Parts: sequence; structure tokens; C-alpha cells
Amino acid sequence: MKKILLVLASLVFLVGCNNQKKYEEAMKEYATQFYNAHQKGQEGLTNPTISIKQLKEAVELVGDDYDLTKLEKCTEDSYVELIIDDTTKDVKEVKYYLECK
Repeated sequence: MKKILLVLASLVFLVGCNNQKKYEEAMKEYATQFYNAHQKGQEGLTNPTISIKQLKEAVELVGDDYDLTKLEKCTEDSYVELIIDDTTKDVKEVKYYLECK
């Protein structure tokens, strides 16, 4: 019985980790696109944060094309912080602050 519970607990953990990875991949892609389209090159901008709410607004107001159904289980306040290379102004790292079910 203990083995069955251990296997079930492991499966739940693995499914949760896979979902988190999918949310992170989607946010990285969309936040990088958002940054490149709307923020890259702005003076004084260091380590910008991009939230799901910002992405939704960009879809509604500007017509950006993000498949936000991939993030529908995350709160609008979920965001990423982009670490920008000082020389190239490209995204070199992403820190995740996602609240997803």
C-alpha cells in the first residue's frame, strides 16, 4: 500500500513540474517577444518585468498575438523579470514569479 501511495505522490509531483515548465516556457517566449517589440532600446530600462496582465493588454490594445490560453491557470499578476545584457540589450536570463494552479 505504501508503494502505491509513493508512486501516486510521485506522479502528482511530476505532472505539476511538467505544467510549471510549460508555463515558464510560454512566459519566456511571450515576455521576450513583448520586450523586443515594445521595450528594447529604451533608455534607463534595466531588468524589466512583464506580467500576464501586460500581455493581455498588448493583445487587446495593440493587437499582439500571444496564445494566452497556455497561461489561463496562472494569475494575471504572475510575471517574469528579464535580465538584459548591457551591451547587446538582448534577454540573457529570465526569472519566474508565476502563480499557477
